[in-house]
Amino acid sequence: MSLRRKFLGNAIPTVVSMWMFSLYTIIDGIFVSAGVGPMALASVNLAMPFINLILGASLLFSTGAAAYISIRMGKGDLAGARQAYMTVLVSLAVIAFTITGLTIVFLDPLVRFLGAPESLAADTGIYLMTVVYFAVFQMLGYFFEVMSVADGFPKMATASVAIAGVVNIVLDYLFVIRFGWGVQGAAIATGIAQVVSLGFLVAHVCLAKNRSLVFSRFRFEPRILLKSIPLGVADSITEFSVGIVVFLFNHRILQMLGEEGLVSYTVIAYINTLVVMTMFGLSQGMLPLVGYHHGSREWDKVKRLLGLGVKGRSAVPSPGS
Repeated sequence: MSLRRKFLGNAIPTVVSMWMFSLYTIIDGIFVSAGVGPMALASVNLAMPFINLILGASLLFSTGAAAYISIRMGKGDLAGARQAYMTVLVSLAVIAFTITGLTIVFLDPLVRFLGAPESLAADTGIYLMTVVYFAVFQMLGYFFEVMSVADGFPKMATASVAIAGVVNIVLDYLFVIRFGWGVQGAAIATGIAQVVSLGFLVAHVCLAKNRSLVFSRFRFEPRILLKSIPLGVADSITEFSVGIVVFLFNHRILQMLGEEGLVSYTVIAYINTLVVMTMFGLSQGMLPLVGYHHGSREWDKVKRLLGLGVKGRSAVPSPGS
């Protein structure tokens, strides 16, 4: 298979996965707006910077691990790749549980920090509290998605997100429209969809016979984190910056235009999210290939992949275009 076909075979499913991943929140917003009202939609948007924080933390560990593991596999060090796989997986689980616990303890200060006015604070708090109960599933689900691509199964990652997307739409309709559970129903629908996605990917790890990255006994090695986490900093900073921009815009719009203005901005923020996720998908699709050929010291292929990535990025319109 040519390098271009390998790149497209990884990048296209990964971009589609990222689009569908971002659609979770967009679908929530559509159903919340239709079933509850525009002010409830503004409450969901106020919680978005926290969602970006969760995803950014997962990116920090997951994309860095994918790069490091791909390099080990390129060097023929499968045992080292599996050791890194398990070390990062356990570390990310600890971080996810820590974020969940801290959010539950400091929920009220967090809602105030996000800028929710009194009229929106209740719905924002309910949405955040419900989302955080599923944070572990979201963060680990994204880890397994990235690892599926690194292990040569990009279509499995896409399939898991597609299944979860269908589940999310059906449950949003039931919980928000039919049962009238409001923003909490939307958050529960998204959470259950993430549980389904994680379960699908874990089943693949357990049942697939030709996987390289599998569950195995390991020895925790902090040095693996020191080497892999820096490789994920770029993507995580991009995601964190999206959350910071939404956070600042939310505060300023509430000051200048009030809750009605925030509803309009929510729709614009959704469009921006799709563009950012497209760039994420391109970079993460090429990441395992770059790591593998870097590990095998095939520098010409690394340069060609960089060129393909730049061409793909230049084809993505900027949010303002």
